[in-house]
Amino acid sequence: SQQSQNKGNQEGVSATARAERDAQIMRDKAARKEAEKAAKIASGAEGAAQVAAEDAAKKAKAQAKKEATAMNTQAAKEARNAGALGVGGNRDLKMKIVGEGGETSRQVISKPKVEKKELTPEEKKKKAAEKAMK
Repeated sequence: SQQSQNKGNQEGVSATARAERDAQIMRDKAARKEAEKAAKIASGAEGAAQVAAEDAAKKAKAQAKKEATAMNTQAAKEARNAGALGVGGNRDLKMKIVGEGGETSRQVISKPKVEKKELTPEEKKKKAAEKAMK
């Protein structure tokens, strides 16, 4: 039973001791990062601007992740497939129209094809570099 709780543990310490040690390492790392941030801010306008840029990039990355997560839900996938979100390529919206007296007709509304801009090699490199930074 004790061995099953420590499965894969090659260090010879208990799970709680390992968790406490790892938590202390994370607290030390957070404190070190805060100290570095404070030192950058104290170094002058350039350091403060760098910290602000890093914070903005961090917030943008978090927002992008949040949006990606929301767009990956089942409801979002269904809405996207139904064309409700206006995302995606060439999808036809099929409508069944019921008139007076129960007569029905079917209508297909095609969305215009979106033209993609061809990127220059410099733009492609810039886009790849931006993706790598995320």
